[in-house]
Amino acid sequence: MQRIAAAVDLSKYAPSVVARAALLAECWGATLTLVHVYESAPVESSSLYATATLDAQRRQTAEASLQELEKSRGLAQAKTIVESASDIPGTICDILGAERSDMIVVGTHGRAGIDRFFMGSVAERVVRRAPCPVWVERPASRPDLERLVVCTDMSALSLAGLDLASVVAQGLGLAVEVVHVLEPSYHGLAIETRREIVSRLRERLAALAASRFEPSVTPRLTVLHDDTNAVDSIVTHLSRTSADLVVLATHGHTGLRRAFMGSVAERVVRFSPCSVLVGRSPFHRST
Repeated sequence: MQRIAAAVDLSKYAPSVVARAALLAECWGATLTLVHVYESAPVESSSLYATATLDAQRRQTAEASLQELEKSRGLAQAKTIVESASDIPGTICDILGAERSDMIVVGTHGRAGIDRFFMGSVAERVVRRAPCPVWVERPASRPDLERLVVCTDMSALSLAGLDLASVVAQGLGLAVEVVHVLEPSYHGLAIETRREIVSRLRERLAALAASRFEPSVTPRLTVLHDDTNAVDSIVTHLSRTSADLVVLATHGHTGLRRAFMGSVAERVVRFSPCSVLVGRSPFHRST
């Protein structure tokens, strides 16, 4: 992790996002970039001067706010980028690509209902499109993290989440739990049959963990097999165990399937009680 970015929206959540990004940058000795994208002023053909003036005012306000935030956090070495755009999440992701960022930290406002159905939150749309792992910081997250939960469906894609969890756990010194959710098709089986399946899944989890984590890390292995869907099982487990961070990979579904269901990663981002780190396969890039 050499380049950490923070998407700063200048809301009341901005200080916690910047603080987390600064801690991660310090941990890995990485550079830190603060990115703020504000909405472009509407273009009115009869008032181009007014539009340009409004845009300049918004930029000036954003730059002053970022400077104040940098000063309050002692981030004299941080790079700042301020842009205007009609597509804020897309522009953030374009900036990440240009900067070759290794991770971005974003906050979530927790919108719900019709607004989320049609648009989704900025955080979810960044998760969907970012070229690098996305850390979604919860306002209530503790500065000092202790427990990391990484979720895997044991597919080739989910290995990206395990690799990312390994890097983060080692860098931050976190205890690790590897979680797999039993598929709904197994819920109706006899108890003894389910126990045997769970036992075999734990063996596969152990093999996966041994192949992805350092020998000094001994992850706890958990197979969730309650009669609920994967997202509910994960969120309930995170609450019950007081996890500090959940890590998982995204499958990147698009179109109608995403509109009506969303990916597991995005729905965990939406409902998780703790911070979420989402990786994309593969999350490593050549430099």
